[in-house]
Amino acid sequence: MVSGFVLSIAMTVCSVPPGQATVDHTQPYHQEQPMGKYFLRRPVDDARRCAWEVYVQRLEGHFKDYVRAGRSPETWQTLKANNRCAKQDYVYQDPYLVPVIP
Repeated sequence: MVSGFVLSIAMTVCSVPPGQATVDHTQPYHQEQPMGKYFLRRPVDDARRCAWEVYVQRLEGHFKDYVRAGRSPETWQTLKANNRCAKQDYVYQDPYLVPVIP
């Protein structure tokens, strides 16, 4: 009996009266009705993936050059400088990372 009472209280608290708009807490600014999300970013996502793969290939190439050069402290500094440039190029070309760059 107590569980039925608790269930009825829970249903009345959580239900929406007829004709009233539901509160949507999943969207920013809490619009009155849920809005459908359309994922139209496929070309952007593909371009970002391609840029990431190019970045990784550049890093691998720099490391191979470092190993071929003999792993000395001078070549280590060269590797760090090359990787810094590659990272900077990758980050500045990414449309989602540019706004957070100081």
